[in-house]
Amino acid sequence: MIEMHTRDMEYQGDSVHHLPLFLHKFTHRIPFSIIRPGDGEYSIMMKKETRTQDGWTFVEEGTLAQDLHDITSWISGVKDMYVGIPCKDCNTEHDVHSWYKETWKLQPSQVTYSSLFCDANWMTFSTYLKESHLPFHYIGPGERTDSPLNVLNRWKVKEQLVNTWDQEKHEFLRDLYGWVGHQIRTTEGVQTFLFSAGPLSKIVIPILHHIYPGHQYVDVGSALDFFMKPSTNRLYIQDHDEYRYKICDFVRGHASPPQDITAILTLYKRPHVLVEQIAALRNQTRPPKQIILWINRVEGYECPESIRSDPSILIMDCNRNMGVWARFAAGLLADTEFVCVLDDDTIPGRKWFENCLHTMKQVNGLLGTIGWRFLPELQYTRFEPRIGWDGPNFETQEVDMVCHAWFLRRAWLPELFRIVPDYTFLFRTGEDMGLSYACQQLGIKTYVPPHPPFDFDMYGSLPEKAVQYGTESVAICLNEPNFDEMFTFYKNKGFRFMCNRV
Repeated sequence: MIEMHTRDMEYQGDSVHHLPLFLHKFTHRIPFSIIRPGDGEYSIMMKKETRTQDGWTFVEEGTLAQDLHDITSWISGVKDMYVGIPCKDCNTEHDVHSWYKETWKLQPSQVTYSSLFCDANWMTFSTYLKESHLPFHYIGPGERTDSPLNVLNRWKVKEQLVNTWDQEKHEFLRDLYGWVGHQIRTTEGVQTFLFSAGPLSKIVIPILHHIYPGHQYVDVGSALDFFMKPSTNRLYIQDHDEYRYKICDFVRGHASPPQDITAILTLYKRPHVLVEQIAALRNQTRPPKQIILWINRVEGYECPESIRSDPSILIMDCNRNMGVWARFAAGLLADTEFVCVLDDDTIPGRKWFENCLHTMKQVNGLLGTIGWRFLPELQYTRFEPRIGWDGPNFETQEVDMVCHAWFLRRAWLPELFRIVPDYTFLFRTGEDMGLSYACQQLGIKTYVPPHPPFDFDMYGSLPEKAVQYGTESVAICLNEPNFDEMFTFYKNKGFRFMCNRV
């Protein structure tokens, strides 16, 4: 995982790609702060009367405009202080994107997206908060008491405080800074403070970053409204609204979810299957944009010439066998939203990618064609009946891990390689459970999409072919793999099993 302050984030991916970097900071308690100004703050700083859907109004003579201008010295070039700004399509009347960078004198390494926690990212972010049980202090409006989130303490902010800011700001800031200091003094470790206070968040967070350093101060805006208020007017929480799928990109502007797919194959000891796999990929109702073939070198097996000479296939030819991990590393070179990695004995049905794309809109998780749910004994050989091509399911099912074909967002892959493969131990096993473990660190669950009985077009692995190729003498599962040791390795790392959830 790249630490963002060492790179220029601004031109390294869209808003979906930026989110996992910040989720990593949450998980590993890395101090940082972020504010996310938008059109409302821009209008205020331009001293225009501003009315919002949240019920507050700024009038021209208010001091809030100058207060927002004055935070420049608190954020310009400050380490671990990030600013989420709109992309060029978020405001078509003015170049708000450039204006923020110039007005607040932002370094490229500080710049991320104002939509970081909402729009296309809202489902992933809200799922992360629920599943990770991240403890946080909340500063914002709302009195809902049945929130599923792990809220330690609340500081309530009036939704119309902007209207009375000139009269109340000194008392508000004094009391809030004192409250935050009390939480820090009475609670051990790095503390997380999530703010939903509109323009006021942009003022208090940079100052808190300086007076109480070493913690997390995060402007989440309306992203928590669904959990903290009785109701919310944000459209991006609705399944079929266009904002639910809106992605910001500093280079391209608003990018609809491309739903492009890179398919990744491996050649080891089954060249006779490879031609059939490629034909199955090209026959998909949603064919992949690109096919990458990783060749794990082994004496006596060569890539068919018809494939080697095909210019549409990117071939990565290694001079040694790199085990089961290298093909996932190849996925880091994909330029698509999604990647699908297939075992060398797996032939997908022609609607497999279509099935996965549809499922992603519902659950946004790691998907696979065969899934395991382990029993409370927590042994590799103790699990419920498998789900997927070997155990049909009408509805999407959550599982502990998946195998044989993995479909996921490319942006999640870097987390897998925080697990450094020990090739004396994790050589022929571990990548499947490792991938589910890595996704757990981002608050992402593992699922098997629908595999309806006999509707084999939907399957990630055609059962007849899976049995035929999966029982060949070259199959890893028939050659003394260390599954039990691998299972214990991840269990000791803290893998969260479904059977152990409260």
